[in-house]
Amino acid sequence: HKPRIAVEKPFGYSKSSAEELFSGLQSLIPAEEIYLVDHYLGKTISQQIPKIIDSPGDPGEISRIEVSLMESLDCKGRAGYYDDSGVFRDMLQNHATELLLLLAAGRSKVEVLESLSRPNKHQVVTGQYQSYSDHVGKATSTPTFASVLLFSSLPEWAGVPILLSSGKSQMMEKKEVKVTFKSGRVLEIGFKPPRITFMGENVLADDITISQNSYEVLLQNVITGNNQLLPTISSTLASWDLWDSIISLPHDLNIHPDNTDLPVRILGKFLITEDRPASPEPLHSLIQGRVIFRDSEEAIYEHVVHDLVKTVAEGTAEEAIHVAISGGSTVLGLFKHLLQVEMSWERVHLWQVDERCEEGVRNAADLQFFLAEEVNGLMNVHLLPVSPGEGCGVGLEQFQLDFVTLNPAQRFDYVILGVGSDGHVASLFPHSNTLHSTADFLHTHSPDPSVSPHRLTASLDLISRSRRVVVVVVGEGKRTVVDRLRQGDLEMPVAKVDAAEKLIWYVQKDLL
Repeated sequence: HKPRIAVEKPFGYSKSSAEELFSGLQSLIPAEEIYLVDHYLGKTISQQIPKIIDSPGDPGEISRIEVSLMESLDCKGRAGYYDDSGVFRDMLQNHATELLLLLAAGRSKVEVLESLSRPNKHQVVTGQYQSYSDHVGKATSTPTFASVLLFSSLPEWAGVPILLSSGKSQMMEKKEVKVTFKSGRVLEIGFKPPRITFMGENVLADDITISQNSYEVLLQNVITGNNQLLPTISSTLASWDLWDSIISLPHDLNIHPDNTDLPVRILGKFLITEDRPASPEPLHSLIQGRVIFRDSEEAIYEHVVHDLVKTVAEGTAEEAIHVAISGGSTVLGLFKHLLQVEMSWERVHLWQVDERCEEGVRNAADLQFFLAEEVNGLMNVHLLPVSPGEGCGVGLEQFQLDFVTLNPAQRFDYVILGVGSDGHVASLFPHSNTLHSTADFLHTHSPDPSVSPHRLTASLDLISRSRRVVVVVVGEGKRTVVDRLRQGDLEMPVAKVDAAEKLIWYVQKDLL
């Protein structure tokens, strides 16, 4: 018999360390005699996956794939080892990835791995159970939970969201592979207890004996030279190539209570948790009881874009969504994130809610409107009809008519407002008589002599009729606004903003 080597995972700590490991092993023995052992592949249920994935009665095309390896146990007693690995290296790079590969019957592991997209930070959610640092004995940012959203270029998986998740100290043990088909049918492959069900009906053959020891199965395979399901050196390096890119991403660590799930869901090509860390900060009784988030400026933009994508996704396929964005520097950062997302842009009507009436110079945000139109190609962009000087209001009547025609409800679904250093929103300035106007759009004036005095703006009444209004307070110059809110100053226009359903404040944490 030829000598063989069986190596149990982990196969290195990264691609470079795996290459070093394999190079050392191949100096002793040929590569074809090296067997990489992942005990999940020795489970009876795992070995049935390639046989059954094509057999549930022609269910049609796949619409979603989920691999979940959730554990109720925490890391107490083994935190020293775990803190060097974390959930990515302990569970996702190996067990979860190998289970995914079993679903691609007839494809080589390397081919499938190379087809997978490299996710961005909006497609990864990480968490840590609350007592983990106590178990480690020090403060640590090692994730004990992660969900990763992938996509594949394989024709049979084109556009299919692939969600790989694992976590410690979850509410319950849940180790399963779930495949949802466009027909609505669901194939579930569970490991604890062992089961394979299709539409709730058992499809595991009666003559299948569930092995209680996966290592025995795998070692028998090594002895007989059967490495059909096992990882290979090339597939392991391809897997590390993917996971190194994921591990290197910046992650916002969500701390969650012990033995509690961190709810994660897919929105378009985003992956979000509905329990993102939010620090309620009562600025004043005016906004107590409303939703207030404190975070960095970049994180605030991400929060807002996530929320907007969610709002659009929740509408029906035929329903138009009317979004309003004010001008000014605040939205420039927001558009950098907004232009990167994929959602049903053809359903979105984007309305400009304020503009300066200056010859040849439009609001800085206007450039972003045009950029959005150019990049996405599907957005319905509605720009305010500006003219210089006293002619500023020309065309406003037609604009109002278009608004009513396209939006019979005469209210926005979603409004994003920046805030000026004097507390103005849109072009609604302190002590202006236009604050009380019941018109939807109006010609107003800026009190600042250094800029064009003539403006067009949506009214406070129209903004406050909107279903959801988001107020974004970022930038060092807004500290005075926050201080005045704390002191109970109700005269600032931003303090008068309301919403029909939900008003959300996002305040840069450095300002509080």
